[in-house]
Amino acid sequence: MVQNHSNFMPERALLVNPWIYDFSAYDLWMKPIGLLRVAGYLKKSGFNVNYFDCLASRSRKDPFDCGKFTKRMIPKPEQIKNIPRSFYRYGVLIEKFEEYLSNIQPPDVVYVGSGMTFWYLGVQEVIEIIRKKFKNVYIVLGGNYSVLCRNHAIKYSGADEIWEGQRLGDYPSWDLIDRQDSVVIQTSFGCPFNCRYCGTDILCGGFYQRSYLEVMEEIEFYMRVFSPKDIAFYDDALLVNSEKHIKPLLREIIKREIKVRFHTPNAVHARYIDRELAGLMKEAGFISIALGFETSKKERSDSKVNNEELLKAVNYLKEAGFTAENIVIYTMCGSLDDSPEDAKNDIIFVTEKIKMPVLLSTYSLVPGSEDYKRWGFSEDLDPLWHNKTIFPLFNKKYSIDVIRKLRYFASAKNKEVLD
Repeated sequence: MVQNHSNFMPERALLVNPWIYDFSAYDLWMKPIGLLRVAGYLKKSGFNVNYFDCLASRSRKDPFDCGKFTKRMIPKPEQIKNIPRSFYRYGVLIEKFEEYLSNIQPPDVVYVGSGMTFWYLGVQEVIEIIRKKFKNVYIVLGGNYSVLCRNHAIKYSGADEIWEGQRLGDYPSWDLIDRQDSVVIQTSFGCPFNCRYCGTDILCGGFYQRSYLEVMEEIEFYMRVFSPKDIAFYDDALLVNSEKHIKPLLREIIKREIKVRFHTPNAVHARYIDRELAGLMKEAGFISIALGFETSKKERSDSKVNNEELLKAVNYLKEAGFTAENIVIYTMCGSLDDSPEDAKNDIIFVTEKIKMPVLLSTYSLVPGSEDYKRWGFSEDLDPLWHNKTIFPLFNKKYSIDVIRKLRYFASAKNKEVLD
């Protein structure tokens, strides 16, 4: 991972979490866990580590340590200049980053993280600023963009090395961030499902679950050292193999009297929720539960859950004491295979039949996914067009106004559920 040149052993490393450049962004326990794991590895290897988070600026925070980033409107890139939405840089002022760089010793190596493929403009900006300050420093780019859009990153990022990805077992260095009111944890990597719209298998290369006792030790370490109020699970398949994985973990949490609020922002598979698991989740301290539910149509592009399984899972959760205040159900709209009428039917099904709030998730195109290949998109498509705000416009049935009306409709239906 670290470059070793002849007669040169790096000693000082700088890690940077870039800005988000997008039409919208919200901090839902958005932690750079991969970059912080790299920091943990480097510190264990004897490096002097500096870390700067370009997203460490909030305009508002909710009681669970989520909220809105500080943002500044900027000109839209030429490729998407005709999209009728304002475009923003989310995070701290550029001047604050430049000032930080002026006050540290020159690093021997810089690691830059990346999130969504369509956020690459923030990656470019960070690397450009670092290059101006430290002309000959070696820069390594990692993260989702570097893996999913490797050729684009090689050509346009400005980094010396594009890291192909490597699972690190080190704990993330939460001590490097300003606050530890909330932390995130992964009990597994990857997902056993291969949904045609997803890139998890490309990013993780399979499915691996950690020992539940190993996860328990990590949670206890965080509680002892950082005392967080909230822990969010970052798993893509938290409930799979529940009898040997999540259920024994929850029993340990209850047994050891861990007092913290748990959340599942990535959405869990409703199919695996039975009466016992729902009860364990409630007793262990789960506060917010997101359930993944692509569509209520019988013709589905996944095999994760059907309408009857979703209803059964919600009933178990309600029986355990969860309410509409604790549960949200994700549905998807804006692919090339659906229509606004489908999305409206999904909203009605979730709010009227399941009687739970719905979160309308617009489709984001993932390079390397089955959909990407099936629809015939070129590898040269600018990653800006992967963006969930604008990708639905490839489907002539959608427009910015249509999507806006669907969101208003979902909001009104959610209000009926919650009132």
